[in-house]
Amino acid sequence: MDSFVILAVIAVAAVIAWYFRSLERERRVALEYLAAELGLSFDSRADGTLHRRYAHTLFSRGRRRSGYNTLSGPLTLGGRPFYVRMGDYRYTTGSGKNARTHRLSYAVLRVPWIETPHLLIRREGIADKIGGGLGFDDIDFESEEFSRTFWVKSSDRKFAYDVVHPVMMRFLLEGPKPHVEILDDACLLLDGTSRWEPSRFRGWLRWAEAFFERWPEHVTVRFQERSDLRGIA
Repeated sequence: MDSFVILAVIAVAAVIAWYFRSLERERRVALEYLAAELGLSFDSRADGTLHRRYAHTLFSRGRRRSGYNTLSGPLTLGGRPFYVRMGDYRYTTGSGKNARTHRLSYAVLRVPWIETPHLLIRREGIADKIGGGLGFDDIDFESEEFSRTFWVKSSDRKFAYDVVHPVMMRFLLEGPKPHVEILDDACLLLDGTSRWEPSRFRGWLRWAEAFFERWPEHVTVRFQERSDLRGIA
């Protein structure tokens, strides 16, 4: 390979690297503006503490785990106080030539109630159908369409049935189909395995607000309300 070809390859690689750095810079700026609009703080730096803050499986996957472009702080949704932490997340699986870095966006909302049961609602996949055939069943509901679409688990079946009532089922079926997991009073929202456009963070907050507004009062009165959001970040 002559020197001209080598220089051309280097130049192309430099242009590609500059392009992706520019995209990342634009993303950081857009998320920083969004944080300011929402009254949240913003930190673009890597945060390797999410697996210590939250017990959800996502934050313990792979290695080289870190959050970044993080928006955080208290928000009022539907008249109730939530502490929100959301942003981008990455982790690496495999090794050598098979190493793969996964990048996705997430939102975690610390709910305003204490000692809520574990609840998982997500799209049902092929592995779930196979597992069901082996006896590893999820919770079934009266709506066959809902039961075919979603896989639901909970540490308290009554709580799951109370939260996932007919109106909630329609809400979940008619809108996006995210991964929703409440664990240790923190609700994790995921949408597939990709990063969200900056505007979609606001959309997922609206979705979370609508989701919790559909919790019946006879469910929420079972739990002690959190009196202070400070110190739970």
